[in-house]
Formats: sequence, structure tokens, C-alpha cells
Amino acid sequence: MVSAWTDSATARAAIYAALRGAMSAIAAIAAIAAIAAIAATAACVALLPTEADSAPVRSVPKRATIKAADAAKVAMPDTVFRYIPPKLTHQDSLFIVAASGEPRFQALRTAAEKELQAGDTATLDYLLSHRLSDQTPRQRHFVETVFKLMSDSGKNPAPIRKLALAMPAAADSIRAQLLHIGSELGDSAFRPVAYVYLRDDSIEVRKNALRSLGCYPASANIPLLLDGMDSVRDLERQARLWALEKQTGLKDWRRLLPVLEDANLYNRQLARRIIAKAAGDWALLEVYIPPEREPETQ
Repeated sequence: MVSAWTDSATARAAIYAALRGAMSAIAAIAAIAAIAAIAATAACVALLPTEADSAPVRSVPKRATIKAADAAKVAMPDTVFRYIPPKLTHQDSLFIVAASGEPRFQALRTAAEKELQAGDTATLDYLLSHRLSDQTPRQRHFVETVFKLMSDSGKNPAPIRKLALAMPAAADSIRAQLLHIGSELGDSAFRPVAYVYLRDDSIEVRKNALRSLGCYPASANIPLLLDGMDSVRDLERQARLWALEKQTGLKDWRRLLPVLEDANLYNRQLARRIIAKAAGDWALLEVYIPPEREPETQ
């Protein structure tokens, strides 16, 4: 009986100890929550307007505000915050409309194009001085179109004369563009102009000069194209071969045999076509044609 009473007393003591621990934990949590509430309240109070904030603000007279704004405009550079539109001439307007390509403005485009063509040399001078750089692809193509239309397949010599005069002082990129325009004129009189630039320092200029020789075939082109074949490579050699393929009457085709060993497939194929066309009988050429290279394996 005494032992049972002792066991129950021990159990009650354990329960009381557990309850005291739980009450201590609850008290600690309540204290933390109270501290957090106090901190949140303090933060909210800090956001409330103070007496200094709620004091009446003295209004600035309107005239003083205007003077301050004018002073700021004077001190502030106009080029940073103001857009100054370009001043367009009548020729600028005609060119922009004609080169737009918008189908809904077809009537305006046609009228502008005719007016530009009627300008003759004045239009050519305008295009050469204002419309060769910083143009969209459509505008660059339209410049070529105007030159081609005004040349009229050689009936008007003014475009070639203007191009020839503009090339010596032009930059390499502009000179290449002028040679490309000349190759599109449809006038073989441009050929002597292109001869001058076959040995230019710029590869793009030389390639466009070669393009002109291909567009205007002549027997005088053949020795010029063959003479430089050994000293060029890759795409420039392809340009020479392309121009040579457009010529007729090639007899010294054996000078192209070394090109059959070129590292580039497109050059070897062009050389094969040119040699086969010039020789006339492919069976006679088999002794000269090396076997096609096997693709290199990595």
C-alpha cells in the first residue's frame, strides 16, 4: 500500500515538472511575440509624419519657377536632351520616297524616280556625294538601279564618267561599291575603268574589278585574268576563274592545270569546267586531270 502511494506521488511530481516546463516555453514564446509586436509598432510610428513634415510648405512664386527652368535650359546642353531632325533637301525627299519600296506608295515612288532621272548629272552627283554610305540595303540597291536606268545600256556616257572620276579619291569600301555599280550598267565601256583596279591594294576592290571583267567579256580580258592566277588564292582566285569562265576563245588552257590541285573544291570545279570547254574533248584531258582528293578524316 505504501509502495503504490509512493509510485503515484512520483508520477504526479513528473507531471507537474512537465507542466512547469510547458508553461515556461509558452511564456518564452509570448515574450518573443510581444517583442516583435513592439518592434513592428515602432517601425509604423517611424513612418508617420512628424511635426516638421506636417508644417506648411511655403509656395514658390510662379515667376521664380519659370526663371529657374529657363536657367536650367541654358545650363543644360541641347544636344543631349533635344533631337534635332536632319534638314532634308528636295533630292533627299525624292530619294527616300523612291527607294522606300512600299507598294501602297507606288504612284509616288514612280513620280519620284522619274524626277530623279530627269535630274541627269545633278542626280548622279547627289548620289555619289550623299547616298553611298550609311544606307539601307534597299537604298544601296536603288542607287545601282538609278545608275543603270540613266546609263540606258551605254546610250548615256555620264554614269561611267562620273564613276571613273569618283573612284581615285574614294575609300576602299566605296570604291568596291562603285565598281559593283559599274558592273551592273550593261555598258562594256566600263571595262577599261575596271582594268585600273585589278591590282588594287584592297581585295574587295580587286574582286569587284574582276566581276566587271566577267560581266563584259572580251578577248583582251583573258591574258589579264590568266596573268594573276598564280599569285592569288581562295575567293579571289574563284573570282578570277568565274570571270574567265565568262570569256570565249580561251586557247592557253594549259596554264590552268595547276589550279586542278587547288585546296578548294569550288576552284577545282571551275578550273575543270573551263579546261573542258576550252579543250573541247574531255578524253584528251584525262592525262592531265589528277584524281579527286579523298575527304580528310579527323
